[in-house]
Amino acid sequence: LNNFTGEWNVSIWSGASEQPVTASAKATGSLAKTTEARIQIQDLAINNNKQPLQLTANFAYTPDAGYTLSVNSNINNVPVQFAGEYQSGMNRYNYYPTSNDVSVIEGIDSSTVRLELAFAGQNVWMIDTYAQVNGKEEKIQTYRFTKS
Repeated sequence: LNNFTGEWNVSIWSGASEQPVTASAKATGSLAKTTEARIQIQDLAINNNKQPLQLTANFAYTPDAGYTLSVNSNINNVPVQFAGEYQSGMNRYNYYPTSNDVSVIEGIDSSTVRLELAFAGQNVWMIDTYAQVNGKEEKIQTYRFTKS
């Protein structure tokens, strides 16, 4: 969880809409407690146009609950909960929404969504979002965090 702490530059790519989106943001990561890291994403800019969206993501691990993720935006203020698992063969963490009636990505069935978390050392980590599109899994979004 210590790998989330610090100041981050965020590069975002999304192919979830008809017009692909590239964006940037700033993020701050801290330990909320010994079992939980909090990432606050702000200053989102899509094609250099500032957006009001702010996100908070809490990554946690306990032996009882396992890997969990909670994502909350300032727009709808409804947290989306995810359950996770470590994929040792790929050295990745996969997270799945725990409820199908939440909106993870507009226009995408949440029951088909999977988030994949990967670390590339201590200064870079990524979250890729995958979903079923026309019967096959496709990468929909990438968030790349680089230590600032």
